[in-house]
Amino acid sequence: MKNLLPKILNFFKETVYFITSRLFLKNFAIAMLITFALGFLSLKSLSIYTRNGQAIELPDYREKSLADAEELLKNDGFRYQLIDSMYHPNKDPLTVLDQDPPPKSKVKRNRQVYLTVNASTPPLINLPDIWGKDIGFVKRICKVRGFKIAKKVEYQPDRAKNTVLKVKHKGEELKQPNKSKKDPPVRLPKGSEISLVVARASGFYVAIPNVKCQTLDEAQFTIRNYGLKVGKLVIEGELQDTTAAFITRQSPSFKEKGTMLSGQPLRLWLSKERKEECL
Repeated sequence: MKNLLPKILNFFKETVYFITSRLFLKNFAIAMLITFALGFLSLKSLSIYTRNGQAIELPDYREKSLADAEELLKNDGFRYQLIDSMYHPNKDPLTVLDQDPPPKSKVKRNRQVYLTVNASTPPLINLPDIWGKDIGFVKRICKVRGFKIAKKVEYQPDRAKNTVLKVKHKGEELKQPNKSKKDPPVRLPKGSEISLVVARASGFYVAIPNVKCQTLDEAQFTIRNYGLKVGKLVIEGELQDTTAAFITRQSPSFKEKGTMLSGQPLRLWLSKERKEECL
């Protein structure tokens, strides 16, 4: 034990001498410089590899054709991928509609940009049930659904004023689906223009009623319901109370013409007595 203590003291003495020697300090300094240099170079290489601090502002590729956008993306150092397509009738096919990330975003080069383009062909969509509907309603719902209404509207005589009677596409009449028979809906390309045939209140033809043998009161009610007017009254014989008189004849007769323009007068012959043929 007495011999070991001097050896330990001598070891520490030599160690302190070595650590404080010029040779050790020189080699230690060189080692530290090499370690620092290697660490700095590693961090610098990693920064260059990851493009740290070199983010740039992403250009706006919208409203450009896909071919032009593809060339610009390549020149700017970006990749791209098509993720969706929509249809806008007022834009050219394959026009870039949207991009992700959005324009002016801070991104690194070689970033992938996702594009949405305008479809080259319009999708088929269901035409709403517009037959028999008011033209104002039809215009609104067709606009919402993506259809165009032709400026020129055809009119046809009919009692159902301002309602759509017929629907045409490219000159051909479209058949209204029969819901009770479960007919499939009419499908047209989105943005298609349709033309309408609309009912006009005046000038349409109506059936001529048969008012013979009715009283004048009854005949007036019937004639008004048919969309006609009571015209000239011709009195046969003596007659004091026309309201209780009977119709013996009318002109035009329902057997002669069958129909006449709405609003036109119907001439009536009145008699005090009801004819035998009416009994």
